[in-house]
Amino acid sequence: SRPVIATPIPEIVRDSEAVFLASNPDEWVSSIELITREPEITTRKTEIGRKKALTRTWDKSAETLATELDKLNASANKRP
Repeated sequence: SRPVIATPIPEIVRDSEAVFLASNPDEWVSSIELITREPEITTRKTEIGRKKALTRTWDKSAETLATELDKLNASANKRP
């Protein structure tokens, strides 16, 4: 596992305990510095990220997508 620095988009923010978030160049620099200065924080975040990744499968992703598409379809069918 490696530390992850990411732009805070919704898909990433929900996993913010596992990644370092950076919205601008100064935050990216700060995150890189934190990763190099604080290995225990980096280790904790990468372990959380690894555990989350192990719970995600293609089958589960496909099931989630199908459920969301069904909701959209049902909503579209209710419109006059």
